[in-house]
Amino acid sequence: MKRVLLVVCITCICAVPCAFSAQKKPVAKPAAAAAKNPAEKPATKPDAKGDVTQGDFVARLFAAFHWGAGLPEEPKAADYRTILAGRRTFVYEAEDRYDPTRDDVSVKHFPMYGPFTGTGWLNGVSAASTVHFKYLLPIEGIYHLIVHAKGNGQVWKLESGKFTVSCGDRMNRVVVGSTGYLEAGFHEITVTLPPEGAIDSFTLSAPEVAAVEPLGGWRDKEPLTTGDMAQAGAALLGLEPTLPVDTDLPVQRLSAADVVRSGERVELTTKAFLGTFYSPKWVRAQFEGAHFEIPFTVKERGVYTLRLRYLGSSLEGELDGQPVYATAKPYFDWVTLGTLRLQPGSHLLSLQLPPTAGVDVLELQRLRSAPADYMKLMGITGSPDARVSTGTADAFVASLKERFKGRR
Repeated sequence: MKRVLLVVCITCICAVPCAFSAQKKPVAKPAAAAAKNPAEKPATKPDAKGDVTQGDFVARLFAAFHWGAGLPEEPKAADYRTILAGRRTFVYEAEDRYDPTRDDVSVKHFPMYGPFTGTGWLNGVSAASTVHFKYLLPIEGIYHLIVHAKGNGQVWKLESGKFTVSCGDRMNRVVVGSTGYLEAGFHEITVTLPPEGAIDSFTLSAPEVAAVEPLGGWRDKEPLTTGDMAQAGAALLGLEPTLPVDTDLPVQRLSAADVVRSGERVELTTKAFLGTFYSPKWVRAQFEGAHFEIPFTVKERGVYTLRLRYLGSSLEGELDGQPVYATAKPYFDWVTLGTLRLQPGSHLLSLQLPPTAGVDVLELQRLRSAPADYMKLMGITGSPDARVSTGTADAFVASLKERFKGRR
């Protein structure tokens, strides 16, 4: 039955990338169910001399790298796309994840303690109570736990340890800390709520990993070309940062001073004792720190390396809703935000600046990302439009397994 489900879901995969936020799912099954991997074998078995479709190739990837552990019992096309896309911010609504058979809480649907997400929130009783959450994590990694809840002295127990969380007397968002490494699959969290405590949702968030797909997305029924295969393989191995610079396009630089908005707790300065800056003025956070946003636009789809001229104790923020973390220095230096596939249109870098941190320039450098560039990177010869045979696809996946050191 599992293999049949895999066939159905793989043939539904389309070219539209999935959204990073987790979709609503039924209450997760116990961890033992994760052993039933619906993606242990390719979806189809074409003739050894026949051509492979993109859907066939995706099935081979799931089987080879055992990504089926991150799929629910009855996976849908969106579940596969979530794993392939590599975005690792997953929101779990408390009312969908608790155990109504043993948890002494009730579901409320009105904003008694402030705004909430989903269809409702969990309300505790007049005494301390315990809540048992079961959830499915699609992609492995080291995550940050974020809680939207009410009440002080909550105790959240994960596999990696316990966290004491205090949210105040209204619904508030609290970044709890690192979960440590979590495998893809089913997990449990136990929460001890104080009297009259409440939980709206919890989030697991980690920097995204490269999307394992061609730049144009997967089209399951279309033949797999050599260029498609090279683009997916290079992304899986984390090789995109080594693509050559596109010298036909100039480096795009945006001054932080040009996008300061009224009300942001920052100041413009020309102080030069903290290192070299490139704009006439640079942006400095006030002593209480500041939230600062840099909007930018990309004209052409492609692969870009993003750097920020920055000073501060650390760098923390979000790029298009995905978390960004980096080490920094107490003087101006370049901080690499990553090599990313960007679509044409508007994008947003949101920064949570530590006290007196500084921002000078955001830099975007486009890399050459034609199918032929990926083929050269992967050591593949021939035409990018050539169709891939079954034997070639199997050999390529085997070579990926030998070189793979983890998604990044």
